[in-house]
Parts: sequence; C-alpha cells; structure tokens
Amino acid sequence: MSTQETLEKAAPDDQGEDWFLQELIEFVGQAEGNEIGVTLHVEGAIVTGTLINGGRWFKDLAGHLEASGVNKGVSHWIAGFSKVYAEQGGTSEEGRLPPAYLHLRNARTVGTSGDLVPTDDGVFWRGRVNAVSGFSLGTLGPSPK
Repeated sequence: MSTQETLEKAAPDDQGEDWFLQELIEFVGQAEGNEIGVTLHVEGAIVTGTLINGGRWFKDLAGHLEASGVNKGVSHWIAGFSKVYAEQGGTSEEGRLPPAYLHLRNARTVGTSGDLVPTDDGVFWRGRVNAVSGFSLGTLGPSPK
C-alpha cells in the first residue's frame, strides 16, 4: 500500500472501524504463520488472545473439536469454512473488502475482578471489527502455549 493510500485510510470517517486494526488483520491473513497477541476492548468487555489467519482459525477450531470428541462430520463442516479465506487471497487488492471479522486463538475474557476467563488455554474467539473500540498489541496474563 502506498503512503497516500495509508494517509487516506487514516483520515477520520464514519465507519467506526479502526483502519490500523484492519491493516493488522489483513497482514495476519496473508499467511497462516502470521500471528500476534492482542488485547481488545469489545462492547464493554476486554478480550485477549492471539490474532490468527481466518482460514487457520477454522482449521484449528475443527481440529480442536474433533480432538475433544465432537462428531467428525461437524468438525469437517467447520473446517470447510477455511476455504472462504483461501478464495479471498486470490482477490486483487482493489477488489478486496476490508476485513469485517477478526479471529483469536487462546482467547480469554478479563472478568470484573481482573481474572482471566477461562483460566486454562483459552478458547477460539471470532468477533466483528466494528465492535472493537480500542486495542493494544500483546496479551494479558501468562504467555500462551
């Protein structure tokens, strides 16, 4: 993206989505190995976890469900949604819509007492970009495994 395009994105608008968060999601979406810890403020809640590629999120969720004993038909059905992100990768930058959802692995919500919920490895979390009112890079609590 050119400097001019970045400056145009940074201009105030009425969308409510943070252009930098959308850029970060697009960068993570370019390859399954791209990931970064984030802490999000979402409609009064704080959610912390690792931002990952949307296609990888669906594949990893399906694998987690299958390993947990969920019916293989259900896990294969969920894994099939990863193709949505593979198809978007072939779209030119001009034809691509900004990301509307973000995907976290090992996500936890910060409770009112400051405790992380759940206290184990976290969950797979998917949320709307336009629901995020603020974010920081890095996760709260112990380092994810």
